[in-house]
Amino acid sequence: MPVTMTFDPDRVFLFIEGTQQGPFDIQTVESLWKQANYPTESWLWSPGMQDWTPIGNLLDSALPPAPNTQTDKVLVVDDDPVMLQMVKYILEEEGYEVFSAEDMLPACKLLEQKELDYFDCVVTDYTMPGGTGLDLVRWMKQFNESLQVLLLTAQDDKQLIKSGLRAGIFDFLEKPLDHDVLINSVLRGIEITKKRREERQALMEVIKMRLSGHGMLAEEVIEKIVARESNSTSLLSKLDHIIQYSRKLEDSSTSASGIKGELGDVSLLDIIQLLSQAGKCGRLSMYPHPSEMLLDPCEVYFSKGKFYHVISGEQTGIPALRQLLQCRRGGFAFDHDVLNEAESISGDPIALMLMISTEIDEAQNEPMKH
Repeated sequence: MPVTMTFDPDRVFLFIEGTQQGPFDIQTVESLWKQANYPTESWLWSPGMQDWTPIGNLLDSALPPAPNTQTDKVLVVDDDPVMLQMVKYILEEEGYEVFSAEDMLPACKLLEQKELDYFDCVVTDYTMPGGTGLDLVRWMKQFNESLQVLLLTAQDDKQLIKSGLRAGIFDFLEKPLDHDVLINSVLRGIEITKKRREERQALMEVIKMRLSGHGMLAEEVIEKIVARESNSTSLLSKLDHIIQYSRKLEDSSTSASGIKGELGDVSLLDIIQLLSQAGKCGRLSMYPHPSEMLLDPCEVYFSKGKFYHVISGEQTGIPALRQLLQCRRGGFAFDHDVLNEAESISGDPIALMLMISTEIDEAQNEPMKH
């Protein structure tokens, strides 16, 4: 029977003998298929398809792709109502569906409400009363690496550009705005957003094949990590360790013994993500490697997947969390149902850690002042 599905003929990924290849256009795939003696276990996937499909099945069906009628969506954030309306008008004239917010907080609420994948590009001012454009992009990149951001600024500041690039800004637009420059930059931003999403989806499909039969926790955690990380090599290298720890956390027989491991096999953020996603209660103990002799052992206490108390030496709360995030090597252990009466921290654990990690990275990259 022919395969009843749509696909993008210009972005086709292959999965052959355990290796992902592409993207190719469909004509290249057809040519490769005719010239090469591919093994039976050869799969194909393209945006628009729900799952990987044997190459021969799709090529034999020869179905034309469905037209793309979706309107690209752009979020514009600026506290200057004149600038906000001007940018919105320009983009709407080009056929985009435009949403607007006058500050960082309402922008974050809109992105949470609609979800980041709903939008194809964000255009934001740098200076706003509730937070800078860099603060907004840092918040976004905690959850979704794909969505591209353009920064509007009147400042010709090289340090700002460096900070913006580290934070994940795609392009910088100087005021007063040039109409054509804005349109071209938004267009390129949307193209990159879509490309990143397609690559992320293709990677997730490959990972799901490896995760099959290993439980829901590993898949849920990996999906969140894939959304915010761009380094697929790093992710694939720690996949087996994440599967191992997730299975132990899902297994009720480990309640007495807990889990133990080493940073390097997985990151501290991965461990926190696993415990958070699993809704665990207990104590995570971190033991820095001897090479990190300036760091104290840390304890993080969880209740229903969120940590509420952090201890590092004599420090607690946010200062202790900063110490914890500087631990790159060492061991960890999680003990179920070990609680603490104190409460020194609150909020989403992953968001908190990512924000503080960004601040630490920014401080380390700041030029030394004499």
